[in-house]
Amino acid sequence: MGLNHPSNMSTLKKQWRKKYPAINGEYECWICKQPVTEDKVSVDHILPVTDYPEYAKELSNMKPSHQWCNEERHAKTLDKFRKRKVLGIKRWQ
Repeated sequence: MGLNHPSNMSTLKKQWRKKYPAINGEYECWICKQPVTEDKVSVDHILPVTDYPEYAKELSNMKPSHQWCNEERHAKTLDKFRKRKVLGIKRWQ
C-alpha cells in the first residue's frame, strides 16, 4: 500500500488530529487564515509530497486547511501559490 492509500492517509490524519487538536471545534486554515471546523478540516502538506516524499509522513509537515484551499494550492509551495494571486477564494462567505 502506498502513502496515498485511503487507510494510510486516514491513519496519518488521526495521528495528526491527536497531536494537534482543534480549539473550540475549529482550526485556522493555514492557507487562507479563515476558520475551518474540525469535521471539515483537510490536512495539507506544507512541503508538497510530490517534491518532498521523505516528509510525507512527518506530522510537523502537515497543517489544517479547507479542502478547497488544499485542492487549489495542490502541489505548489505557499509562496508560489500566493504569487498566482488565487488566494482570494471566498467560498466560506
